[in-house]
Amino acid sequence: GVRIGVLTVKGAGADLKGALEKLNVNMTSGYFSTEVPDAFQLPISAKWLAMSQTVDAVIVAHGALTPVEKTEALKNYQSVSLNFNVPIVPCSAEDSSEQVAAVAVSMAEIRMQALMGAGPRQSSFFGIGKAASAEGASAAPGKKEKVRF
Repeated sequence: GVRIGVLTVKGAGADLKGALEKLNVNMTSGYFSTEVPDAFQLPISAKWLAMSQTVDAVIVAHGALTPVEKTEALKNYQSVSLNFNVPIVPCSAEDSSEQVAAVAVSMAEIRMQALMGAGPRQSSFFGIGKAASAEGASAAPGKKEKVRF
């Protein structure tokens, strides 16, 4: 049930959709993808997508950048991520699509668990949730009881 947004520049991130499909991301309701004109536009596009609260993680496939451009891009992605509580996962030309997709899905699951108390319970995150059973099934959220003083 994670929702992943993928922002790309022309020629970057071609294998991400397939990698996300292998991780069982629903391509109908859990996947959003668009291409932006150039890498300079990725941070603002990631911000708009994060602000929409329609995704649990954003992958930004920026392709090849100079070291200075990459440093600035990473700072901007981190700023968006921290301000809008949506993980931004960068994907450069040398990164494996499978690895980037796995990080995005893991972070989306952690976000769901931490902010919404929902999603897969692979582990206890700051005391939220219970570990999944041996079969990998998610634990149901506990019943909330009214506290009286």
